[in-house]
Amino acid sequence: MKFEAFELSLELIAALRPLTVILRRHDKDLARQLCRAASSIALNLSEGSRRAGGDRLHSFHLRQLPRSSEAVDRPLR
Repeated sequence: MKFEAFELSLELIAALRPLTVILRRHDKDLARQLCRAASSIALNLSEGSRRAGGDRLHSFHLRQLPRSSEAVDRPLR
């Protein structure tokens, strides 16, 4: 069975790619931060999907995931 959140995180990375090219021309550090944040989401979801039991639930605790997503969203406002 596919892990939809992980698949969506990969789509997010692909969707952000053209934006980071444009952003890099104006602010290289912000473009790098955006890439790192988007990658962090995918990496955290991938790691959590391999865990089992209570440890798995802990890895998907809702307080942890928004940090990466906020790092993607906030610089774009």
